[in-house]
Amino acid sequence: MAAALGVVRTESSRKGNGVDIAECVVLVTGGASGLGPAAVKKFLGAGAQVVIADLPSPPGADIAAELGKRVIFKATDVTSEAQVTAAMDAGRELGTLRVAVNCAGVSSAVKKVGEGGPFPLAELSQVIQVDLVGTFNVLRPAAERIGQAEEVGGERGVIINTASIAAFDGHTSCSADVCVMGLMRVPDPPARTSAFTVPPQPDGPQ
Repeated sequence: MAAALGVVRTESSRKGNGVDIAECVVLVTGGASGLGPAAVKKFLGAGAQVVIADLPSPPGADIAAELGKRVIFKATDVTSEAQVTAAMDAGRELGTLRVAVNCAGVSSAVKKVGEGGPFPLAELSQVIQVDLVGTFNVLRPAAERIGQAEEVGGERGVIINTASIAAFDGHTSCSADVCVMGLMRVPDPPARTSAFTVPPQPDGPQ
């Protein structure tokens, strides 16, 4: 994660006149648990404004209140188009969205075939829905909005998608992780990495 966060310049590492993270609004899905809070604090420490988008539960609101006025919490189910849109809209009060980090996800440790029978299809469907569809549901509107942001030194922003090492280890719930890695093939070929910059959109500033 640390290497991925380095894609957007901080004050200490800035070498040009591109986007400064201190002027960014960062959306972090799954920002109230697991990898999410670490990402939130990393960006906040670099000077960004952060929107925590996670399921409605006490940790999200508590974390936002603890971290101060540069962080807001928006209850969000990443599989809901309306709720993802609402989370991005909520960030407008902080500034321009330039970074989106997909940390939201679920997993299942059930074997493909165990003592209780085959892996429950409903569990796999949930993992795919949250980890894969949820990631893409955030990626697409984030790419549109970031692509419409004003260009600064040839940059507009970045989207960071996270996936478990399970994408390579091959346990039961790895299907979604493998697919999330496959999402890196959605942008243009030069962007096939764990984080990719967003090209300008047709109706955005050129």
